[in-house]
Amino acid sequence: MNKIASKRIILREHSEKDFLGNYQNWLLDSEVMEHTDTSINKTSPQELRAYVDNELSKGNIFLAVEDKDTSQHIGNLKIYNITIEDGIKIAEYSRFIGEKSFWGQGYGKELGLLALDFCFNKLDIDVVKAGCRFDNKKAIISNLKIGFNITGVKEYEADNKIDTAYSLIFSLNKDTYKQSLT
Repeated sequence: MNKIASKRIILREHSEKDFLGNYQNWLLDSEVMEHTDTSINKTSPQELRAYVDNELSKGNIFLAVEDKDTSQHIGNLKIYNITIEDGIKIAEYSRFIGEKSFWGQGYGKELGLLALDFCFNKLDIDVVKAGCRFDNKKAIISNLKIGFNITGVKEYEADNKIDTAYSLIFSLNKDTYKQSLT
């Protein structure tokens, strides 16, 4: 895999060190997991490795986010549900900064922009979609800042929540993205 990097972060394949590190702690931290729909049932290094391997076996892209300065695994990026509809290549993405000491410093936005560049320029995706819960104000603002438009609302039963969940659906196409760079 070619190096995918921005000013402060690198996207790379997961290493065994990631599964022995703070990744487990993120999944067990209610503050970190508050706005996610991920079930917290992957707590051992073997379960985390199996989860990532399963995502990769489905044809998804699942990368670790590493801080350049510290070489620390600080989050993940998943690009999934890659389909072609009427000749248009569409994918969904999910970005996650799990390391709380990196929150509030613009890493989520930087990851979002790096992910969009990767999707549009390396994977030749035409439309990228994302979703986030109504109560995740920071993600909503970040998605809008990096160019996404709100295109819908989704109501669903989340695996790890007891109530019905509501998410905003965001979309950005390659042409709009490229125009925003000029």
